[in-house]
This record gives sequence, structure tokens and C-alpha cells, in this order.
Amino acid sequence: MHQLISLGSYYTVDKWLRKKDELDAAISRKEEKRLQLLKSRRETQLKKWVASKLQSLWRGKLSRRKLHDQQKFARLKKRRQWKKNYDEQRIILKPSYRVLNGLGMARILPSDPIEIKKKKNMQILGQKKSHDMRTAAVAKARRLLAADTLLPGSIQIANQSNIAWTTEDLTEYIKHGDSIRIGTFVTLVDCELRPFNHMRLPIFDFWDRQNADGLPVYKILSIDELMEKVKPKKGPKKEEVVQVTVDKSEKARQKQLLDDAKYLGETSLWDVLKDEETEETYYFNKLTQKTQWEKPKCFIKQEEEKAEELRKIKAENERKRQKRANARGGFKDRKKRLQKGRAKIKQREEEEKQDRLEANAMAMER
Repeated sequence: MHQLISLGSYYTVDKWLRKKDELDAAISRKEEKRLQLLKSRRETQLKKWVASKLQSLWRGKLSRRKLHDQQKFARLKKRRQWKKNYDEQRIILKPSYRVLNGLGMARILPSDPIEIKKKKNMQILGQKKSHDMRTAAVAKARRLLAADTLLPGSIQIANQSNIAWTTEDLTEYIKHGDSIRIGTFVTLVDCELRPFNHMRLPIFDFWDRQNADGLPVYKILSIDELMEKVKPKKGPKKEEVVQVTVDKSEKARQKQLLDDAKYLGETSLWDVLKDEETEETYYFNKLTQKTQWEKPKCFIKQEEEKAEELRKIKAENERKRQKRANARGGFKDRKKRLQKGRAKIKQREEEEKQDRLEANAMAMER
């Protein structure tokens, strides 16, 4: 009986030991697999983190490169403009230019005002060809006789082009078939099959000279228009305009107000008052001594300028905030990554706990 018990217990313990070894081996294999999976996850997270850092650095570098290019372009533009102004100033200070300018033979400079360009384009001795000099002399004679009417604005035209570009709307003054003089160049308006609007002026002949801008435009009057101009029709009598005399003290007051407005702004000419009965705001003009309910344009312009300045400040702050966010990867993205990492860690711990419970249950069953 004693031998049987020993034999039974021997086989039972041996079997239990074998099962324990198998269970330990399974647990060790599972732990190895878990560690390997954890290592691969850490490597993936490290790669993503490195990639995000590299991307943030690259974005910051791109923004800095863009800002550097913009600043470089602004510097080059400023230098070119300075060189251009310097060269023109040297030309103006030369005695030869002064002599030619006095004779009406000086060349047109890009910095010349529009009125000066118009005069230089119409000077007789400033023309390069003899034909142009003759047409300039004819144009001057017609201007003296008031046979040409000066139209508002100026003209810009390119070589071998039959389209001129205007700075003012000429549709009210000329129409299809009218004779015009662009500088010393005589042509017709040809807008029967081509558009004619506030900027585009189609002409019949092609411009056979160099590219030019600041050209005056004249309407060549016909014989009937000249006769009407010489002998105007009788019209209704004009109403007499009564001039209001202003004393010296009033003139001095107005002059003082205008001088103050140069430094204080146009809003200094107005007083903002409030009606006692309706409690509505009205405005009193100290210059004209008049009141009005509507807000003056200077106040509206001042409010728009303040709003525009505030918008620029907000845009600059937003740009700086975005730059800081790009440099450190972004606060919101970092918060999302942290939340996502915590959720993964919690899920992994729950899986490990479930695996341990399953392994214990299997061991108990066996």
C-alpha cells in the first residue's frame, strides 16, 4: 500500500513539474513577444517624433527663407530705385541738361511729373525727326488758334500698337471717327468694331515711334465746331452770382483753422456735439459754421485707418504665433499625441492583465 502511494505521488509530481515547465515556457515566449512588440512600437514612435521634428524645423526654415527672400527683394528694389534717382539727379545737375531744357530740347526723364512730360512731348526742338518737328509746329499753331481742345488725362502707348491706354475716361469727349492728336501724332478714333472704354482707346493708325507715356491728347475740331466756337449761339442769361464779403478777422480765423488742420488733421475742423432733446450726435463745422447729422468723411476715413492698423497688428501676431507653433511642433498636436499615447498605454495594460487572467485560468484547468 505504501509503495503504491509513493508511486502514484511520484507520477503526479512529475506530471505537475512538466506542466509547470510548459507554462513557464509559454509565459516566457509571450513576454518575449510582448517586449519585441513594445520595442517595435517605441521605434515607430521615435521615427514619427523625429519626422515631426524634422518637418517643424523644415517649415520654420521655409518661413525664414521666404522672409529672407522678401527682405532681399525689397533691398534690391530700394537700391535700384536709389541708383535710378541718383543717375537722374546727376543728369539734371549737368549744365548741358539745363541748357537743353531751356531750349526745349531736354529728354524726358522717368521721374518727371505728368505735366512736364506733356510739355516736353509737345516741344518743337525736342522732336527727333524733321516730320515730327513740322507736326509739332502745326500743333502749336492750332493750340494758339484754339483749334485743338485739350482732353483730360494722359496717354500711354507702345511701339507698333494701335491701342492707347488712358488715365481718364474719354468716352464722354470723343466718339468713333473723331480726329485726335496724341502728342504730335494725328489719327482717328476707330471703335466701330473694337471696345472703347474708360482705359482703352483704339486708334486707326499704328504708333510708329518708341514706347511713350505722359502724352497729351487733343481733339481736333472740325470746321463746323470752329464756327460754333467763334460764333456761339445765344443762350439764356446767366444768373448773377452774389459774392459774400468776408471781413479780415473771419479770414484770419479760417486761415488759423486750416493751418491747425495741417498738423492736427481734418477732424480738428469739426466739433462733435449731442442734441439735448433727442440725445443724437451731430457735427459742427468750425470753418463754415454749419451743422449736419451725417458723420463727416474724415471721421469715417480715420475709423477705417484704425481698423486697418488693428487688422495688420492681429495678422502680425497670428504670424508670430504660427511661427512659434511651427518651431515647437504645435501645442494642439503635442496634446493630441500625449492623449493618444496615454490611451495606447492604458489599452496595452488592459491586454496584459487579460492575458494573465487567461493564462491562470488555463493553468487551473490543467
